[in-house]
Amino acid sequence: MFILDVNARSLSMEETEFQKHMESARLVTQISVASPSSSQGLPTSAMARKEEADLAGSKFPFMDSETESLSPEEVKQLHDLYRQVVSRYTLLSKALTKLSIDEDQLLSSVDDS
Repeated sequence: MFILDVNARSLSMEETEFQKHMESARLVTQISVASPSSSQGLPTSAMARKEEADLAGSKFPFMDSETESLSPEEVKQLHDLYRQVVSRYTLLSKALTKLSIDEDQLLSSVDDS
């Protein structure tokens, strides 16, 4: 978006529009990725894979794992990670949809001027 004419009107915002943007920002901040602070609680084989993956520069500890080689604890951890990904994707998708609608409305209002 590029502002063509800067004036008081282009710099002001209705309270309802401000609230919509604040809600979108709240959704985006809920999506922030929590990075693991330690390897505590990971099974030994998972810790070894995590260290190996970290050395290789990858942040996906189960990417090269065979399904049969995963312990029940690792399967549970993988399932928890999957649920986090789905939840974050859903929030991100909603936020981006809302932002694109707001941008489309803004662009159409500029075209009408």
